[in-house]
Amino acid sequence: MKKTLIVATAVIGLSGSTLFGQPIESEAATTKHISASQAKELALNVVNGKIVDFEYENDKRNPHYEIEIKTTKEKIELKVDALNGYVKITDREPIKNKALHKHGKAKGHSKFISQTKAAEIAKAHMNGQGYVSDIEMENDDHLRFYKITFIHNNVEYEYKIHAKTGKILKIEVED
Repeated sequence: MKKTLIVATAVIGLSGSTLFGQPIESEAATTKHISASQAKELALNVVNGKIVDFEYENDKRNPHYEIEIKTTKEKIELKVDALNGYVKITDREPIKNKALHKHGKAKGHSKFISQTKAAEIAKAHMNGQGYVSDIEMENDDHLRFYKITFIHNNVEYEYKIHAKTGKILKIEVED
């Protein structure tokens, strides 16, 4: 009689953890995440534009996708929760220097190489791989240069190219 009661108590105790909402480790390990394509679709439903950067962050407490979308007027960073698909805009940045002539040269700067030429220099340095996501002409201590953001294999490269000579001044790699 005591043996039957002990066995019944053990069985009820083990099954009770699932009946009464106690999580079981194997259940937590099989939690479903939304797919990368679903995350992209959700983000594009919130912001209409072109995805220029996409990453999955496997954070144990908050797994999520980080997505950057470029529109005609701004770059927008979003976070998509991998568990429930909630989309949150985390940053907005206006796109600068859209005042161009037909030939790709910045207005009032005809003595400089064109933005198109600067982009070609960066692309040639990357052996034709990847794409330019942003170009801006900047002035630092009376030195004019193009700041070019270039994406290749989901890695962002930032080029600084001399606006007169076309010489590559600096390359930074962001992970």
